[in-house]
Amino acid sequence: MLKRIVWILLLPLITPPPYWPQSSDDVQRCYENAASNSDLALRYCTAAIQSGRLSDADLAVTLNNRGGAYGRKGDHDRAIQDFDRAIRLKPDYAEAFYNRGLAYNHKGAYDRAIQDFDQAIRLKPDYAEAFTNRGLAYDNKGDHDRAIRDFDRAIQLKPDFFLAFSRRGNAYYHKGDHDRAIQDFDRAIRLKPDDADDFYNRGNAYYRKGDDDRAIQDFDQAIRLKPDDALAFYNRSIYAHRHRKT
Repeated sequence: MLKRIVWILLLPLITPPPYWPQSSDDVQRCYENAASNSDLALRYCTAAIQSGRLSDADLAVTLNNRGGAYGRKGDHDRAIQDFDRAIRLKPDYAEAFYNRGLAYNHKGAYDRAIQDFDQAIRLKPDYAEAFTNRGLAYDNKGDHDRAIRDFDRAIQLKPDFFLAFSRRGNAYYHKGDHDRAIQDFDRAIRLKPDDADDFYNRGNAYYRKGDDDRAIQDFDQAIRLKPDDALAFYNRSIYAHRHRKT
Protein backbone atom coordinates (compact mmCIF):
# COMPACT_ATOMS: atom_id res chain seq x y z
CA MET A 1 0.00 0.00 0.00
CA LEU A 2 1.11 3.57 -0.62
CA LYS A 3 1.66 6.00 2.22
CA ARG A 4 -0.60 8.98 2.04
CA ILE A 5 1.42 12.11 2.67
CA VAL A 6 -0.61 15.02 4.01
CA TRP A 7 1.47 17.58 5.87
CA ILE A 8 5.03 16.80 4.86
CA LEU A 9 6.42 20.19 3.83
CA LEU A 10 2.95 21.67 3.46
CA LEU A 11 2.47 22.63 7.08
CA PRO A 12 0.06 25.39 8.04
CA LEU A 13 1.33 28.68 6.68
CA ILE A 14 2.47 31.12 9.35
CA THR A 15 2.24 34.79 8.46
CA PRO A 16 3.94 37.79 10.10
CA PRO A 17 1.88 40.51 11.75
CA PRO A 18 0.90 43.09 9.13
CA TYR A 19 1.93 46.05 11.25
CA TRP A 20 5.03 44.71 12.94
CA PRO A 21 6.11 47.92 14.79
CA GLN A 22 2.67 48.26 16.41
CA SER A 23 2.35 44.57 17.28
CA SER A 24 2.72 43.46 20.88
CA ASP A 25 5.64 41.33 22.06
CA ASP A 26 3.26 38.39 22.44
CA VAL A 27 2.17 38.69 18.79
CA GLN A 28 5.80 38.70 17.66
CA ARG A 29 6.70 35.72 19.86
CA CYS A 30 3.62 33.89 18.63
CA TYR A 31 4.83 34.35 15.06
CA GLU A 32 8.45 33.50 15.85
CA ASN A 33 7.56 30.21 17.58
CA ALA A 34 4.61 29.07 15.48
CA ALA A 35 6.74 27.06 13.04
CA SER A 36 9.16 25.60 15.57
CA ASN A 37 7.68 25.30 19.07
CA SER A 38 3.92 24.78 19.14
CA ASP A 39 3.62 24.91 22.93
CA LEU A 40 5.38 28.27 23.19
CA ALA A 41 3.42 29.56 20.23
CA LEU A 42 0.13 28.61 21.87
CA ARG A 43 1.12 30.41 25.05
CA TYR A 44 2.10 33.66 23.32
CA CYS A 45 -0.68 33.58 20.73
CA THR A 46 -3.32 33.03 23.38
CA ALA A 47 -1.95 35.84 25.56
CA ALA A 48 -2.05 38.21 22.58
CA ILE A 49 -5.57 37.14 21.57
CA GLN A 50 -6.90 37.54 25.09
CA SER A 51 -5.26 40.93 25.62
CA GLY A 52 -8.02 42.76 23.77
CA ARG A 53 -5.43 45.21 22.40
CA LEU A 54 -4.98 43.88 18.86
CA SER A 55 -6.25 45.46 15.70
CA ASP A 56 -8.47 43.25 13.54
CA ALA A 57 -5.56 42.70 11.15
CA ASP A 58 -3.17 41.59 13.90
CA LEU A 59 -5.87 39.49 15.54
CA ALA A 60 -6.60 37.64 12.27
CA VAL A 61 -2.91 36.87 11.76
CA THR A 62 -2.47 35.74 15.37
CA LEU A 63 -5.51 33.47 15.16
CA ASN A 64 -4.13 31.98 11.94
CA ASN A 65 -0.77 31.35 13.58
CA ARG A 66 -2.33 29.83 16.69
CA GLY A 67 -4.44 27.63 14.43
CA GLY A 68 -1.24 26.50 12.77
CA ALA A 69 0.25 25.60 16.14
CA TYR A 70 -2.86 23.58 17.04
CA GLY A 71 -2.63 21.84 13.67
CA ARG A 72 0.97 20.83 14.27
CA LYS A 73 -0.11 19.28 17.56
CA GLY A 74 -2.88 17.34 15.82
CA ASP A 75 -5.75 19.32 17.38
CA HIS A 76 -7.53 20.02 14.10
CA ASP A 77 -10.88 20.97 15.63
CA ARG A 78 -9.37 23.81 17.63
CA ALA A 79 -7.27 24.79 14.63
CA ILE A 80 -10.44 25.08 12.52
CA GLN A 81 -12.08 27.27 15.16
CA ASP A 82 -9.15 29.70 14.96
CA PHE A 83 -9.14 29.71 11.15
CA ASP A 84 -12.91 30.36 11.21
CA ARG A 85 -12.37 33.44 13.38
CA ALA A 86 -9.46 34.65 11.24
CA ILE A 87 -11.58 34.38 8.10
CA ARG A 88 -14.49 36.28 9.69
CA LEU A 89 -12.09 39.10 10.52
CA LYS A 90 -10.34 39.01 7.15
CA PRO A 91 -12.49 37.39 4.42
CA ASP A 92 -9.73 37.74 1.80
CA TYR A 93 -7.16 35.84 3.89
CA ALA A 94 -6.03 33.14 1.43
CA GLU A 95 -3.62 31.52 3.88
CA ALA A 96 -6.35 31.01 6.49
CA PHE A 97 -8.59 29.29 3.91
CA TYR A 98 -5.62 27.16 2.87
CA ASN A 99 -4.79 26.23 6.46
CA ARG A 100 -8.41 25.37 7.24
CA GLY A 101 -8.41 23.17 4.15
CA LEU A 102 -5.36 21.35 5.51
CA ALA A 103 -7.15 20.75 8.80
CA TYR A 104 -10.25 19.40 7.07
CA ASN A 105 -8.03 17.18 4.91
CA HIS A 106 -6.55 15.72 8.08
CA LYS A 107 -10.02 15.04 9.45
CA GLY A 108 -11.03 13.23 6.26
CA ALA A 109 -13.59 15.95 5.40
CA TYR A 110 -12.39 16.14 1.81
CA ASP A 111 -15.34 18.06 0.37
CA ARG A 112 -14.93 20.79 3.00
CA ALA A 113 -11.20 20.83 2.33
CA ILE A 114 -11.79 21.25 -1.40
CA GLN A 115 -14.14 24.19 -0.77
CA ASP A 116 -11.44 25.95 1.23
CA PHE A 117 -8.72 25.26 -1.32
CA ASP A 118 -11.10 26.55 -4.02
CA GLN A 119 -11.43 29.81 -2.12
CA ALA A 120 -7.69 30.07 -1.47
CA ILE A 121 -7.07 29.64 -5.21
CA ARG A 122 -9.72 32.25 -6.11
CA LEU A 123 -7.96 34.71 -3.82
CA LYS A 124 -4.46 33.69 -4.94
CA PRO A 125 -4.53 32.07 -8.41
CA ASP A 126 -0.82 31.16 -8.37
CA TYR A 127 -1.10 29.24 -5.09
CA ALA A 128 0.81 26.04 -6.00
CA GLU A 129 0.48 24.59 -2.50
CA ALA A 130 -3.31 24.98 -2.59
CA PHE A 131 -3.51 23.21 -5.96
CA THR A 132 -1.34 20.42 -4.56
CA ASN A 133 -3.42 19.85 -1.45
CA ARG A 134 -6.69 20.17 -3.37
CA GLY A 135 -5.30 17.47 -5.63
CA LEU A 136 -4.60 15.34 -2.57
CA ALA A 137 -8.20 15.76 -1.41
CA TYR A 138 -9.50 14.72 -4.82
CA ASP A 139 -7.14 11.73 -4.82
CA ASN A 140 -8.38 10.72 -1.37
CA LYS A 141 -11.95 10.91 -2.72
CA GLY A 142 -11.00 8.59 -5.57
CA ASP A 143 -11.20 11.28 -8.29
CA HIS A 144 -7.68 10.64 -9.57
CA ASP A 145 -8.07 12.48 -12.88
CA ARG A 146 -9.08 15.74 -11.20
CA ALA A 147 -6.26 15.23 -8.73
CA ILE A 148 -3.75 14.88 -11.56
CA ARG A 149 -5.01 18.08 -13.19
CA ASP A 150 -4.39 19.95 -9.94
CA PHE A 151 -0.91 18.47 -9.59
CA ASP A 152 -0.19 19.41 -13.22
CA ARG A 153 -1.15 23.01 -12.45
CA ALA A 154 0.96 23.07 -9.29
CA ILE A 155 3.97 21.85 -11.28
CA GLN A 156 3.38 24.49 -13.96
CA LEU A 157 3.39 27.15 -11.26
CA LYS A 158 6.33 25.70 -9.32
CA PRO A 159 8.43 23.31 -11.45
CA ASP A 160 10.77 22.38 -8.59
CA PHE A 161 7.99 21.48 -6.14
CA PHE A 162 8.94 17.91 -5.22
CA LEU A 163 5.73 17.21 -3.32
CA ALA A 164 3.53 17.90 -6.34
CA PHE A 165 5.48 15.25 -8.28
CA SER A 166 5.27 12.86 -5.33
CA ARG A 167 1.52 13.23 -4.99
CA ARG A 168 0.94 13.03 -8.72
CA GLY A 169 2.91 9.79 -8.65
CA ASN A 170 0.52 8.50 -5.99
CA ALA A 171 -2.48 9.44 -8.16
CA TYR A 172 -1.03 7.64 -11.19
CA TYR A 173 -0.34 4.63 -8.99
CA HIS A 174 -3.95 4.62 -7.83
CA LYS A 175 -5.04 4.70 -11.51
CA GLY A 176 -2.81 1.68 -12.20
CA ASP A 177 -0.42 3.65 -14.42
CA HIS A 178 2.76 2.45 -12.74
CA ASP A 179 5.14 3.73 -15.40
CA ARG A 180 3.88 7.30 -15.02
CA ALA A 181 3.97 6.89 -11.24
CA ILE A 182 7.62 5.82 -11.37
CA GLN A 183 8.50 8.80 -13.56
CA ASP A 184 7.00 11.17 -11.01
CA PHE A 185 8.66 9.44 -8.06
CA ASP A 186 11.96 9.64 -9.99
CA ARG A 187 11.54 13.40 -10.36
CA ALA A 188 10.50 13.84 -6.71
CA ILE A 189 13.57 11.89 -5.59
CA ARG A 190 15.89 14.00 -7.76
CA LEU A 191 14.44 17.13 -6.18
CA LYS A 192 14.52 15.74 -2.62
CA PRO A 193 16.82 12.71 -2.34
CA ASP A 194 16.31 12.28 1.41
CA ASP A 195 12.54 11.64 1.34
CA ALA A 196 12.01 8.02 2.39
CA ASP A 197 8.35 7.94 1.37
CA ASP A 198 9.10 8.45 -2.33
CA PHE A 199 11.50 5.50 -2.32
CA TYR A 200 8.88 3.43 -0.51
CA ASN A 201 6.17 4.40 -2.99
CA ARG A 202 8.40 3.86 -6.02
CA GLY A 203 9.26 0.44 -4.62
CA ASN A 204 5.58 -0.44 -4.59
CA ALA A 205 5.20 0.74 -8.18
CA TYR A 206 8.16 -1.37 -9.29
CA TYR A 207 6.68 -4.37 -7.51
CA ARG A 208 3.39 -3.88 -9.35
CA LYS A 209 5.35 -3.92 -12.60
CA GLY A 210 6.98 -7.21 -11.56
CA ASP A 211 10.44 -5.71 -11.03
CA ASP A 212 11.19 -7.22 -7.60
CA ASP A 213 14.87 -6.32 -7.65
CA ARG A 214 14.22 -2.60 -8.16
CA ALA A 215 11.44 -2.72 -5.57
CA ILE A 216 13.76 -4.23 -2.95
CA GLN A 217 16.46 -1.64 -3.74
CA ASP A 218 13.97 1.14 -3.09
CA PHE A 219 12.80 -0.39 0.18
CA ASP A 220 16.47 -0.69 1.20
CA GLN A 221 16.94 3.02 0.59
CA ALA A 222 13.71 3.92 2.39
CA ILE A 223 14.97 2.01 5.42
CA ARG A 224 18.38 3.70 5.29
CA LEU A 225 16.67 7.07 5.33
CA LYS A 226 14.05 6.08 7.90
CA PRO A 227 15.29 3.17 10.03
CA ASP A 228 12.01 2.87 11.96
CA ASP A 229 9.87 2.45 8.82
CA ALA A 230 8.01 -0.73 9.72
CA LEU A 231 6.06 -0.85 6.44
CA ALA A 232 9.26 -0.71 4.38
CA PHE A 233 10.74 -3.59 6.43
CA TYR A 234 7.54 -5.57 6.04
CA ASN A 235 7.22 -5.04 2.30
CA ARG A 236 10.90 -5.75 1.72
CA SER A 237 10.64 -9.06 3.57
CA ILE A 238 7.46 -10.08 1.73
CA TYR A 239 8.75 -9.14 -1.70
CA ALA A 240 12.18 -10.68 -1.07
CA HIS A 241 10.53 -13.91 0.04
CA ARG A 242 8.37 -14.02 -3.08
CA HIS A 243 11.39 -13.20 -5.24
CA ARG A 244 13.40 -16.09 -3.73
CA LYS A 245 10.50 -18.47 -4.40
CA THR A 246 10.56 -17.55 -8.08
